[in-house]
Amino acid sequence: MKSEAQRLLDLIYEEARNELEPVPPGWHSIRHYMKEWDFCRSQTERYIKLAVKKKIMEHRRFMVVIKGRPTKVSHYRATK
Repeated sequence: MKSEAQRLLDLIYEEARNELEPVPPGWHSIRHYMKEWDFCRSQTERYIKLAVKKKIMEHRRFMVVIKGRPTKVSHYRATK
């Protein structure tokens, strides 16, 4: 039998899953760019941060499921 705290957490997860947003085509996570550019995470983050600052890329967070949990994840796409 689940505890009250576990039932509450299950309810919160269910509500968060209702807010999931499909990631539109053209938007990619840092992991995607790490693989495409063959860079480590810190180098990829540095280039993306510069690209967002210079308006070469735009940033948006989408609610997705990671390891069974709803999580807001940053995604990026080229603007030029």
